[in-house]
Amino acid sequence: MAIRYTLLTTSNGANAEMPAAAAIQYAGGTNVPGGDIDEFIFTFSGTKGVGLEPVGDFANAISNLRLTLNGQTFFNFQAGYNNPATGQASQLGYLLNSMGPGRSVEVASSTTATSAFLRVPCGRRAPSSVGRLEYSISYAALAQTMVAAGAQFQIWARYNDNYQTSVTVGQGTTLTASATQQQVVIPLPAGVPGTLAGVQIMSDNIQDTDITSVSVLSQSEYSLTQNFWRMLNGDMNSGVEFSEATVSAAQVVTDGVPISLQKSQLCPGTLFIPTYGLTLNGDIRILLTMAVARTMQFLPVITAPAGARSKDVQSQTQAVKTNVATSVLDASDSLV
Repeated sequence: MAIRYTLLTTSNGANAEMPAAAAIQYAGGTNVPGGDIDEFIFTFSGTKGVGLEPVGDFANAISNLRLTLNGQTFFNFQAGYNNPATGQASQLGYLLNSMGPGRSVEVASSTTATSAFLRVPCGRRAPSSVGRLEYSISYAALAQTMVAAGAQFQIWARYNDNYQTSVTVGQGTTLTASATQQQVVIPLPAGVPGTLAGVQIMSDNIQDTDITSVSVLSQSEYSLTQNFWRMLNGDMNSGVEFSEATVSAAQVVTDGVPISLQKSQLCPGTLFIPTYGLTLNGDIRILLTMAVARTMQFLPVITAPAGARSKDVQSQTQAVKTNVATSVLDASDSLV
């Protein structure tokens, strides 16, 4: 029942894998010691430049995050939009905190200094010899680069032999939605065990009034408004937390001490729909009503008990019986 933290990779200064003045992608891999991995922790440190971007939480700068452990992709996030200049919660931070508070946090005491943390749930065992983590992270362009002296990027693994669930954030389903009601069919990842904990719906625009209502057909034949869903998922109870640089700095000047994260009732253009462990027997169907046409994305979050085996996607029903001794005899002239 031990907790253990292991540093997997780090980059610093001019080599730090941090956002820059132009959109940039980093891809890498690192060996992972064997054991039960509860989560991977990403740390980001540096100094903001002109425009103090990202103004909202740091994850506003992250447009894509993909993680693969031992050949299995378990986290595949693609942002609907990135808006580093806006002081709002990010879609990535909102997703992580919807899976447990404190998964996307940062120090809220400065407009310029950044110290942010992302805790990505995993719940998988690395081989006793050595495992392999492959990662890809993409950033949107900022007003000024954060790749400079003092910048640092790290990935840590948290080992916990008492973890209870594995988590898979699957490939999102993209829909070009029209300004009307439409049915959305969300295919689920093949061969992944478990049940559906929730679906994150993301617009490609920060405008929050574009989504009119959503109906998850497994829960109700009636359409529920955004506010209704935010009441159900806890957002309305000031459940969305994030760091907003200018607000934090103003209160630090007044009080002389760091303050808490900002609280909000929403992440603009984004909804997390809890599905209460819906079984994976078929595709998920949603009725979506839009006020304007947008490109929408639907991201499934699947959980399974620790150690659950992957489902067999296909199986063969005919055996191919091979016998080299018989083949040699049949090919010879001895039976003639």
